[in-house]
Amino acid sequence: MGRLGAAFRARHPDITLECVFLDRPPDMLEEGFDGVLRVGPLQDSGHGARRICDAVSVLVAPPGLPGLEALHEPEDVAQFPVVGFTPALWGSWEFFRPADGAARQVVPVPALSLGSALAIREAVIVGAGLSLLPYLLVAPDLQAGRLIRLLPDWEGNRKDIYFVYPSPQSATARLRAFIDVLVEALRDPANAWAPESPVTDAAGCGRGGRG
Repeated sequence: MGRLGAAFRARHPDITLECVFLDRPPDMLEEGFDGVLRVGPLQDSGHGARRICDAVSVLVAPPGLPGLEALHEPEDVAQFPVVGFTPALWGSWEFFRPADGAARQVVPVPALSLGSALAIREAVIVGAGLSLLPYLLVAPDLQAGRLIRLLPDWEGNRKDIYFVYPSPQSATARLRAFIDVLVEALRDPANAWAPESPVTDAAGCGRGGRG
């Protein structure tokens, strides 16, 4: 989120921006957030919302991980060290092949479990294993060659990403300006989306901002 925040400040130097990363959905009114990024379907809550983009997960590994030539099908993941989420968040990996609609479910046993997508990404880059991570998070690493995409015919679940705010009337000019920058950045994640952005976490934006 660092690059995006810097880009926003460069464009709107009169607005103070604060972003908070959480592993739970916040109560926007109670906690004073102007809005949050949410992944997945929205509940009919009366909140205002703008769809930002859809997010898909891809299987990635560092280029030097031994034995990658033996990885041909999703089930082959079991032959490799896997970096996954901590047990409280752990579940199966669902793979889909857009070309023919095929679906596979894999339940790998992580050799290393971590509590955030950011930490998982860092561990994979330095060689701890492979993982299924949001493309928005790893796009710059794929472009730079720090990571490679495995099983390119397969992808994880696609989920919509929304920016949600307390009510349709609460979308101030400064908040709309931030959302516009966010949408613009996500159109080209390989170049514009910050590598350190934990997009799988709930992100609260704009608490206490001025402008």
